[in-house]
Amino acid sequence: MKNIPVSWPTLNNKEISSATKVLKEGWLGLGSYVEIFEKKLEKFLKNKKKFVCCVSTGSDALLMSLMIAKVNRGDEVILPSLNFIAGAQAIKFIGAKPVFCDVEEKTLCLDVNKASKLINKKTKAIIAVDYSGNLVDYEALHKIKKKYKKIRIIQDAAHSFGSVYKNKRVGTFTDIVMFSFDPIKTITTIDGGAIVVNTKKELNKLKAIRQLGFVVQPNVAFSSKKKITSDVQLVGMQNRMTNVHAAIGIEQLKKIEQISTKKKKLAKNYNRLFKNNSNIRIPNSDFNNVVPFIYYIRVKKQYRDNLRKFLRKKNILTGLHWTPNHIYSLFKKDRKGSMQITNNVGQELISLPYYTNLKFSQQVKVCNLINVFFKKKKL
Repeated sequence: MKNIPVSWPTLNNKEISSATKVLKEGWLGLGSYVEIFEKKLEKFLKNKKKFVCCVSTGSDALLMSLMIAKVNRGDEVILPSLNFIAGAQAIKFIGAKPVFCDVEEKTLCLDVNKASKLINKKTKAIIAVDYSGNLVDYEALHKIKKKYKKIRIIQDAAHSFGSVYKNKRVGTFTDIVMFSFDPIKTITTIDGGAIVVNTKKELNKLKAIRQLGFVVQPNVAFSSKKKITSDVQLVGMQNRMTNVHAAIGIEQLKKIEQISTKKKKLAKNYNRLFKNNSNIRIPNSDFNNVVPFIYYIRVKKQYRDNLRKFLRKKNILTGLHWTPNHIYSLFKKDRKGSMQITNNVGQELISLPYYTNLKFSQQVKVCNLINVFFKKKKL
């Protein structure tokens, strides 16, 4: 019997054809398709004051966001511990120190009130992570930004591309925003990420960083009829998005409304199916404005691993998003606030199958099997 996977990308012949076209043209690196994708993302955001730079991964987008925020060695960056490890690793990589904060019980997003109590003279930035069906309390974060003007707010919107907060698209209302386009995100470029900034100065800096510090991008330097000498003024990396990835992203972006509608419907289906199951805690979201890339449930920790094993035997795969960062050996000595909620939630979470090709009958099967599991436990 075929497995029901945790996730699956929404790809078809359009993406294959677009990638094939680039391969046949031969310019595979950073080029015109990347520029087109960036402009289409800017148009999608519907804010002419925002500028987009595409890079190789969401992890690189986080690292470069910290660089734009001028986070340096010895600085501190506050972020939720309930998070993919990329954010904390980026902070370490840059020589700064992660400061782990607890999350809200209802949203599983950064607890802004607790974060405010962790601010000190070394605090240079706060990474606010949108978690699944919910977004961070950005109004509260804006108050922190107003009070501490030197602190940069980085929105980790890897979970929330295509979502809306108070009638504004995610990517348009915060200081620095990063997106991830890896294979299981709402839209994919196979692998890739993007950073959204407020000024062309920061955009140009990002474009230099992604191409080893070169001021002039290679597609300009190589294709120009004039002799161009490209200066290098800062330390950079080789983490640009390629034309192949961007071409796929362009096709994916055309489907964003279709993908968003389907993923919202799937999340609402799960919410209804689990409504009367007292053994399951579902996301505190109606999914009207949020397009998550995962759907999670919470079960009591003593049942979590056995439930996953039970579902695996029935060919239903599940995931864990995420293991709290502060328990990893690398981060045990780093500063943190109270982790009461994070410690509990980290042992309760299960990510269920959730992708656009998932059928309602498969969702019913997943939910029925979970019900069977708990009936056997005679709770």
